[in-house]
Amino acid sequence: IFGPNRAIAVGMALIPLASATNYLGIHITLFHISLFGLGFIFAALAIAALLVRRAIAAWRQGDRLKGEIDAAREMQRRLVPLDLRTAPGCQIEAVYLPATEVGGDFYQCRILPDGTQRILLGDVSGKGAAAAMTAAVLIGASEDRETDSPSALLEHLNRALLKNQISGFATCLCAHIAANGT
Repeated sequence: IFGPNRAIAVGMALIPLASATNYLGIHITLFHISLFGLGFIFAALAIAALLVRRAIAAWRQGDRLKGEIDAAREMQRRLVPLDLRTAPGCQIEAVYLPATEVGGDFYQCRILPDGTQRILLGDVSGKGAAAAMTAAVLIGASEDRETDSPSALLEHLNRALLKNQISGFATCLCAHIAANGT
């Protein structure tokens, strides 16, 4: 039964013959599979299984990355607010058009307790979710710092980057504009 041209499997296929309206009979086919043919079939099945497995993994990876991009996009939305808080007499407008899905640019407008307008503007090195997360750290670090001068706030932000051991850097501008325009 085993040999270079010997069949290792013999089978019979019964194939019904019919048209759309008539039953015509049964076609009987005998077939055999050589060892080479059987090996080819198993190899093709293994390759097909591997491709299906990779396709499923890529699909899951795509879903996970989409979730991460959506979360980063939401974070970016919070970093670049549409509603800017401005002091009376100040008019500030902003447009944000990221080069990629998300980035590390951020800005913030605050009215300080004494009526001074604070503008904080920054750009984190790098791209994508990592830059957006670093920008989020800086925005968070700037919260509840209304009594800081611009230089004191920037020093505080620098310490926050160092404390969190964030690689890269950020370029920031902090300006205070008094109610009288100075």
